[in-house]
Amino acid sequence: MLLLSALLYKVFPLAIPKGTTVEYTPQIADRRSMQPSGHSDMIQMNRDGIVIVTVATPSTSAMESQPEEILIYKEAKLLSIIPRPNNGEISTASHLHKAPLDAAGNYQYPQAIISQVALAQNGHVYATIQSPFSGGYSGISRWPFIFHSTKWIDALEQTNYTSQYNSSVSAAGNGLQLAILQDCEDSTDYVSQDVQEGNLETDEIFALDASQASFVGRGEIYSTNNGWFVGSFFKYYPAISEIGSPTQAFIWKNGFLKNLGSGVAWSVNVFGIAVGDDRQRTGMPGYPTVWLSGKTIRLSNKKGTAVSVNDSGAIVGTFQGAGAFLAHYQQNTVQLQNIDRILAITDRTLHVEEAFSIANDGSILALVKYNNGLEKLVILKPSR
Repeated sequence: MLLLSALLYKVFPLAIPKGTTVEYTPQIADRRSMQPSGHSDMIQMNRDGIVIVTVATPSTSAMESQPEEILIYKEAKLLSIIPRPNNGEISTASHLHKAPLDAAGNYQYPQAIISQVALAQNGHVYATIQSPFSGGYSGISRWPFIFHSTKWIDALEQTNYTSQYNSSVSAAGNGLQLAILQDCEDSTDYVSQDVQEGNLETDEIFALDASQASFVGRGEIYSTNNGWFVGSFFKYYPAISEIGSPTQAFIWKNGFLKNLGSGVAWSVNVFGIAVGDDRQRTGMPGYPTVWLSGKTIRLSNKKGTAVSVNDSGAIVGTFQGAGAFLAHYQQNTVQLQNIDRILAITDRTLHVEEAFSIANDGSILALVKYNNGLEKLVILKPSR
C-alpha cells in the first residue's frame, strides 16, 4: 500500500449542463437529518469509478415538479443523460397510486420527483420515484425503478420482495444485491405525509441478495458490497425529534447480524471493512470510525465521518467544517491527511469541502470550492 505522502491528486471537474442544478440532498426528511457532509442519496460513485449525479432544471409550471435527469460519468467525462421516468413508465409500478387520466386516457404524475438514487457495481442505475396523491385521503407514494437498456422498469418485479407499502432502493451492490427501505404505516396502502416526514416509526429495512429478501431491522442500509450490508438502526418519533434517536451501527451478511456499537456505518468494502462515525444519536456529530476484524478504531479526534472505503482499504471522509480527508488503517496504525495538502501544486488554489466516495483506483468524488467562491463537483485522480 502506498504511503499517503507518496500520492498527489489532480483535479478534474465534472461538466454539469448549463441551466441545471445538482441535487445534493435527499427528498425525505428523516434521511436529510441523518446525512452528513460527504454523503448524498443523489450522487454516487461505484468501485469502478462510474459516477451518477442527479440534476434538475427550473419548472415552467407551478403545478409541475422540476424536470430531473441523471448524468452518468466515467473518467470525469459525461457519457450519457437519463431523464426521470416518464408518466407511462411510472404507471407500470404496481404500488404507485394511480394518478388522474388526461384526455387521451394516460396517467399523469406532474409532481413526481426522484427521491433517491443508487448505483450498482455493474453500472445499473436505480431511482426511487415519489409522487403525491389525493382523494379519500392524501399522501405520498414511492417505488424504485431500474434503468434497463432504454427505459425505466419496476426494479423489484423480478424479485420475491412484495409489499403494499412504499419502498425505496437505498443501496445497490454486486448482481442482484439491493438494500430496500419499506415505509411503516399500518392503516393504509400508501404512506401519509406524516409518515413521510418521519412522524411515526422509521423504515423497515430488507437485504435483498440473489432475489431473496431478508428483514434486518428498523433504520437504514447505506451500502452493500459482496453480500455485506451496513447501516444503522434508529427510530423516529415526535417526542425525540429534538434530541435525536439513539443509533446502532451494524453489519449484516447471509442472515448474520453484528452490532458495531453506537454510530452509523456508511460504507463497506469487499472484505467487510466498514466505515462511518460513532455518533450517539441521529442528527448529532460523531468521530470518523472504521470497524474491522471485531475492532472499532477512531480515525481522528476531530468530529466528522468516514463516508467511503475501497477494496484496498483507502478511506475518505469529511471533518465537521474542516474539509475532507484521506486515510488508511494498517498494522494498527492510522495514516490520515487533509486532502487539500495532497493536491497537485497547480490545484492548491482550491479547497476540498467534502469527499463523497473513493473508487478502487483511488479516484475520489469530491466537492471543491475555488478562491472565487465557485463550487464544483470533481474527480480527484491520484498520480505519482
